[in-house]
Amino acid sequence: GGGARQAVELYARSLFCLMPPGDSIVRGAIVDALSVACVPVFFHPAQQQLWPLHWNASEASLLFDWTAPDAERNATAVLLALVAFAEERRGEARALQQAAGRAHERMVYRRRDPRGAGGGGEHDGRSDAVDVLVGSLLSRFAG
Repeated sequence: GGGARQAVELYARSLFCLMPPGDSIVRGAIVDALSVACVPVFFHPAQQQLWPLHWNASEASLLFDWTAPDAERNATAVLLALVAFAEERRGEARALQQAAGRAHERMVYRRRDPRGAGGGGEHDGRSDAVDVLVGSLLSRFAG
């Protein structure tokens, strides 16, 4: 709906996208953020372990671990830390953003052109989420 589109438009104008866990650590918004090269900011370490076949989250996200016993669970402190990171470590922030944009390619299903060679739904050769999953399964069961 309109709310999802507005969220993605906001992500597109942002360097960082906060991804606090809700009922689960998995959020579709993570893929939405990656689709516009917005760096996901996680609050649970398991969030960086999601979809390991598809991306290396430690290269394309930030973690503020609020599960640690001594964690400072302060949203204002997180926001101030993100502002400081963006200003003082611009090169690292840009590298995270570029990695987030690259991760998106392997996180989505890319519709194939049914008119491709042999009618098999050819695409431009880049791996999408289904290609990554099938390739992983084939490599595990082959040989």
